[in-house]
Amino acid sequence: MKYLVADDDPFVCEQIQSYLCSLPDTEYCLQAGDGLTALRLLSTGQLDAAFIDLQMPHLDGFALLRALPRSLPVVVVSASTNFESRLANFDLVACLSKPLNTPHFRQAVDKVRATVTSGASANVEMATTAVENR
Repeated sequence: MKYLVADDDPFVCEQIQSYLCSLPDTEYCLQAGDGLTALRLLSTGQLDAAFIDLQMPHLDGFALLRALPRSLPVVVVSASTNFESRLANFDLVACLSKPLNTPHFRQAVDKVRATVTSGASANVEMATTAVENR
């Protein structure tokens, strides 16, 4: 799994990255301290999931969410809880409040991993079907 953690709080980035890197299937976990850096890293198209703060310098999380492909599993991590109505427009895996609650965070990570795994299975199935129909 290839992750991006985008948050201007280095402690939160480190906390999330530390847990993700402890998982056996994590290939790497990139960090971005602002929205523009996150957008550049996401534009490579080589990430499986992202954990994004909503309030970041240079480009906020909402602008970043609008720029992301809908197929990318995203978990929003925010200190503010008054954004829920605006988040309804996005297909998120989870929305977590800071400080992170460990059981909720782990549930969100499990959901992300299941989403990516089921998406990969669907892609393999579609590719297999396409080859068989030739």
